Amino acid sequence: HYSSRQISRVVKSCLGLTYAQLVMKLKMEKATELLNRGTVSIPAISRSLGYSEPSSFYHAFTSYYGKTPRADSRRSSEDL
Repeated sequence: HYSSRQISRVVKSCLGLTYAQLVMKLKMEKATELLNRGTVSIPAISRSLGYSEPSSFYHAFTSYYGKTPRADSRRSSEDL
């Protein structure tokens, strides 16, 4: 059995990210994938990623990418 601290150390040494950074990275990648589909609403995306409020997701996305989810979804639809 491994403790959460041991797992965190392994994640950090292998990936160069803390566990929290890894979780955020995976959530933001999934959010981008869903936004690129263009068929999933921002509130639905936020719920699917475990955010209790769309505003929390909106803030996390904007902090991570430096742009809003709406701006990202508009960019994606223009790329089609």
